[in-house]
Amino acid sequence: MVQAVQPSVMWVNRLDDRARVALAADPALPASVAAQLAHDPSAGVRRTVAQRTPDPALLDTLAGDRDPGVLDAVARNKDTPAEAVARLARSEQYILRDLVALHPRASDSVLATLSRDEHTSVRVRVAGRVGLPARVAGRLAADPVPQVRARVAANTQSAALLAQLAADPEVEVRSKVASNPRTSVGLLAVIVRDDSSRAVLSSVAYHPEVTSQMLTDIVVKVGSEAVGALHRVAQHPKTDVAALAVLAQSKYADVRSSVVSNPNVTPEIMRSCMGQEGTSLSFRENWMIYDAAVRNPAASPEIVDEILDKARACGPGAVAGVVRQAHSLSPETMERLARSRSSNVRARLVMRDDVSERALAVLAQDRADPVMRAVAYREQLAQEERGRGAADSFGGPVVR
Repeated sequence: MVQAVQPSVMWVNRLDDRARVALAADPALPASVAAQLAHDPSAGVRRTVAQRTPDPALLDTLAGDRDPGVLDAVARNKDTPAEAVARLARSEQYILRDLVALHPRASDSVLATLSRDEHTSVRVRVAGRVGLPARVAGRLAADPVPQVRARVAANTQSAALLAQLAADPEVEVRSKVASNPRTSVGLLAVIVRDDSSRAVLSSVAYHPEVTSQMLTDIVVKVGSEAVGALHRVAQHPKTDVAALAVLAQSKYADVRSSVVSNPNVTPEIMRSCMGQEGTSLSFRENWMIYDAAVRNPAASPEIVDEILDKARACGPGAVAGVVRQAHSLSPETMERLARSRSSNVRARLVMRDDVSERALAVLAQDRADPVMRAVAYREQLAQEERGRGAADSFGGPVVR
């Protein structure tokens, strides 16, 4: 590309290729220099201009470049004008057409053309756009390739298209309808009633408008082996107690750990989940369930004490783990733990934010090194907090 060089920018030609690339990348580059570099003999320089410039005229010029790297940069630049985008859409390089399908300035007519593209990847990218013209979305919803239809199902706002795609023969497509936040509650109910695919029903469980009844129906329909779907329903805050009671009987620890972490779980259901271990399984093998249970604010003090009893059979390390992870411990439990034979357990108790005053008074007299270090560290934190409070009160500097 040859252009007459203005005298004021002739100094640019005296720079080597690397220096001109660095110059083209300068965000403060004057327009006259950018225009000169857009016609540079080095494709690397022109590509850098195409990547950085917001000038629509320069981008329109560069859209006629023959170098694939320059054209790629033009297609990726959000400031490329619609006319240049339309020219790139006619490129023989499908990778460029891929980029045009994603460009914010691709016109409806360009998208309509690309929706018929011979390359699946181009059609997939068009289908992934939100707010497609109805005729374009409709054409893509009938595309022979499931991946294209699935993209429409995931992104369309059209109730008619969602209803159409909910009956698609491909599970991938129906799953995207089920998880599309614009799918109505009515259509979700139809999917739960009529669809037998575990993957589709699991996707319903991720929908923001799923109801408690739908979640219960999913548990009944998917069966005891659909671990993924049951796991999702078990952790959902809309799952009711009756469904949780059923899920608590699962033989899979993943499902039961989700049940005990659910905010609606009752102490009886928690015990049921923990009671599934059988005589052949140890505390360590069921730690996932116990850990989830003690973290749950719904766990009663009695439940936490029962888990501590199980932990004692596995040694002080397991007890310390419960002390560290438990959402809450009763004052009575804390006082007992403050007299534990394990200094590690006692040190863990010191570091709890909610440790009771009576337990802390006992621990303050402890002479075991781990406990003394924990008490000293706790006191240091308290002093720093008091210092910050004093500085805030007097308007002084606060050291963070």
